[in-house]
Amino acid sequence: NLSINLARQLAPFGITVNCVMPSMMETKFLADTSDLIVQASAEANPMKRNARVCDVVPAMAFLLGEEAGFITGVVLPITGGSVAL
Repeated sequence: NLSINLARQLAPFGITVNCVMPSMMETKFLADTSDLIVQASAEANPMKRNARVCDVVPAMAFLLGEEAGFITGVVLPITGGSVAL
């Protein structure tokens, strides 16, 4: 895993490396994706919707803050309960 390898290499320098991994997220980048695919993704999710920017930003803000200073090498799935591979 890239996050873990980078975290191990950079931790001695006080640099943390983490990753957020959202499921399908409703952004302008979905404009070229079929509505059927977007809707199917939402229906398959346990929360019955796709991720939104407002779901991901707080996690990113936390990982970038001082409170997360000892967290490194983490891949944080933000999936609403769906399995992310």
